[in-house]
Amino acid sequence: MENNEIFSSVTNFHTAFINGLDKILSSEDLKPASFNLVFGNAIYHHQEREFLERLESAKAKLAAAIDPNSTDDDSVIFLKLKDMKLDWQNWTMLEDRKINSWNVQLNKFRVLKPRGFSDLLITQVHLPFNGNDFNFNKISDPTLWSGEIIGRKVSLYYNKFPNKDLQTLLVLDPDQNKEQFLTEEDHNFVFEMTSSLSRLYNVSFGYNSLGASASINHLHFHLMIGIEKLPVAEDEWLHNGGSKTYPANIYVFNNPEESWKLIDKLNQKNVAYNILYLPGKVFIFPRKFMGTYKAVPWSTSFGWLQFSGNFTVYDEDAVNRLTEDIINEALQDASIKLEEQTGMGTYITIAKLEDVKEGKPHCVDVEGKSLAVFKVGDEYFATTGICTHAGGPLCQGEIVNGVVTCPWHGSQFDVKNGKVERGPAKDPIKTYKLRKTDTTLEADLV
Repeated sequence: MENNEIFSSVTNFHTAFINGLDKILSSEDLKPASFNLVFGNAIYHHQEREFLERLESAKAKLAAAIDPNSTDDDSVIFLKLKDMKLDWQNWTMLEDRKINSWNVQLNKFRVLKPRGFSDLLITQVHLPFNGNDFNFNKISDPTLWSGEIIGRKVSLYYNKFPNKDLQTLLVLDPDQNKEQFLTEEDHNFVFEMTSSLSRLYNVSFGYNSLGASASINHLHFHLMIGIEKLPVAEDEWLHNGGSKTYPANIYVFNNPEESWKLIDKLNQKNVAYNILYLPGKVFIFPRKFMGTYKAVPWSTSFGWLQFSGNFTVYDEDAVNRLTEDIINEALQDASIKLEEQTGMGTYITIAKLEDVKEGKPHCVDVEGKSLAVFKVGDEYFATTGICTHAGGPLCQGEIVNGVVTCPWHGSQFDVKNGKVERGPAKDPIKTYKLRKTDTTLEADLV
């Protein structure tokens, strides 16, 4: 396989992924750390019996050589794996469930993950790189792939405790010792790379800032390929044109320039955040620092993947007790509203003043949101463009005395405050704060 062919198809990526694990397993000097990494990724491939038989054989060989009294993390994990009675034909280590809008996976291997950097109480999004701490340059093997993409040096590493199949860690310019702190250049690169890999099935990149479940203070992103569609990208949500409000505060952008404006403010204000990159989209989740909100003992971590709607649980009883309300409450509690807690606004231009006429709604699609903009006398107002009753297009309705009528079923709303003036709608519509420049209207998309 040529150097960059790994990214040419999901099949090629999968083949390189398995071949890399097989190479690690074939080492004459197999260590517990490497075995644990292979095992953590192999549990998603239990149908590939020949490979798994070799994994069992390697486990027996390593067990005979390891000191049963070893106390380092990797040896302790291996010794627990050694005693696991695994039935590859009747697999029980993984189980996927759907709880309303959310994807939930029971992963019994994750219970072995030691407490690490991502669980520490860190209240800074920027800390200097420390070469004495664990970092990717201390890993000589296993690297899944290294090379150049779009003019940048990139290394791809296996994730020792993956939440999903084919989840890897992408490190930009690894030898430059960059801390886990996002710059505009690196943000733009990942946006471009995500779009360039859009031919791959459900490709996504995730980023955790320090204090937001980042596992290492060495610049890296999570790359996921070929998994199910992430819940946050589903059409049901208001930010995707649906009618359902996402429980976490979310900001959606269609280009790297506007999304960087918010990221830069978060960096300056020392606000923790998670990011999901999809082809042509950036989803940003401002959130509280790990350890400063109600504990979520049923989730193995709480970073970009969880804010995107995928949850990994290692306890079977916890999975059985999990409900949509419990998940929603956890997302709401970990999330923050920028305006309330930091004084930050996220104003972006949505229309020219000359385009908004009195008596006629103006339709706007901006950063993944459908808006309706109104002029009432000398004042301007903006609301969601979607009726809360059945999703009708409010920007195609009539407006009289500050009240817009949905063209589908006649629901009426006060555009100043979103209040329902007449049914059948029961829920108010979302309104947005506006400010005027000499020639444009800007909206705060909180």
